[in-house]
Order: sequence, then structure tokens, then C-alpha cells
Amino acid sequence: MSYLGHGDVFDFGGQKSFVGEHVTGKEFGMELVNTSAVDKVIAISPAILAGMTGAAVLGKISGIDGFVTQDGKVQTPAGADLDGLDDGKSGTTGYVEAASLDSENPLDYLLNYAAFNPIRVVRMNLQSNQKDQFSEKIKQRTINPFSSTNSEMSINLRSYVGADQFQEDRTEIPLLKENKVLTLSFDSVIFVKLRANSRFQINMDMGVCFNPAHTLRKRAAIAQTNIAMNNGGSVQTKK
Repeated sequence: MSYLGHGDVFDFGGQKSFVGEHVTGKEFGMELVNTSAVDKVIAISPAILAGMTGAAVLGKISGIDGFVTQDGKVQTPAGADLDGLDDGKSGTTGYVEAASLDSENPLDYLLNYAAFNPIRVVRMNLQSNQKDQFSEKIKQRTINPFSSTNSEMSINLRSYVGADQFQEDRTEIPLLKENKVLTLSFDSVIFVKLRANSRFQINMDMGVCFNPAHTLRKRAAIAQTNIAMNNGGSVQTKK
């Protein structure tokens, strides 16, 4: 029988296999903001939140202006806030930031969680105040310490929003359908080029997650049920 995930250790979000991955009901939204007069490349990397340095990541990926380091904050690889930038008005009030759309679930919590519990992003809905933002690509690179070659995948936003089209409504990117699923994990870096003076909302639908704690609870429950059956209905107790 072809593998679909039935009975496997993954957290299917209330579903039974990868077949239901598109309807787990898990969502997360963020907004990236660049008020400066210059385009900026922002990286989203769970590894940074788990202790890896920006310099280490730059050894694998060049051209990054800043990393998301906590909710509301983007910092340079050297650790300085990405602010005090040219605002295009003869001033230096420009800044770059990234924040969750839900204050109860900050962005750094998601990235810390994903560093140890990889999550698949199966759909995105995008919205921006800048038409040219949809001329860019969202890229993901998978990195590791054993190879100088890193796999890369890119999502061309222009494939979903025409050059003559600009809408205030969200634009859906069906990642799962297009076989362009992103992964939030310790070995992945997602980077976005933010156009000058832009606001870019990214709403993500999450799919399957590998959560060791979930696996432990699930397997332990199965084991306890089997033990109880073998013991005539009683569970294990300390003697």
C-alpha cells in the first residue's frame, strides 16, 4: 500500500494522515514592514531563534540585510537593529520590522517552536500596499554544516498576481497544490525581498508537524491501553 502517513508519529493536526494536511486549521499571520527608501532582504530562520548566529547563516546565504530575531524586531547579521535608515525624505527614520498579527502568539515563539518541531506551510495568503512587491519571489534554502551546496526553492509571486493587477484583497498561494510547500525548521531559511516603503502581510496555513512531545504522548497512550488490556483492564502502578 502506498504511504500516506496513517499511524505514523507526526502531528497531523486532528487529521489522520497527510491526506488531510490542507485542513488542519492551524494558522499564523505576520506582517513585514520596510519604511526605508531602499529594498531590504529579510530572512526568517528558526535556527537564529535557537541560538545560531547570523554570521553562521551568512556563510551559507549571502545578501541578507536582516534576520527576524523577535516579535517586532529585525536585526543585521552583526546584531544591530535594522533602523536609522534613509527614509527618502532627507531623514533617517526608516526601519524594518516583522511582527505577528496575533499579539498573544508572537513571531519569535513560532520560530522557537519550529526550530525543534518542524512545520510544513501548505498555503499562504498575501497582501501588500505595494504593487511591485508581487514582482518578487519568496525563497527557501535548506542548509547544513556538511555541504557547501544548499537546496533552494523559490515561489514567483508574479505567477499568482498579474503585472496589471493590484488588489487590496488577499492573494492565495496554494503551496501544497503547486508542490511548493515551505518548511519552518532548524535547517531552513526563508527570505523575502521587501520593497521600499512597503507593508507585506503573510498569512500561513500550517500542515503536518513533527512534534516529539506529541509523539511521546500519543505512543504512551497506545502503550498504556495495550498494557491495561494485557493486565485485564488495569493500568501500570508502582509496586
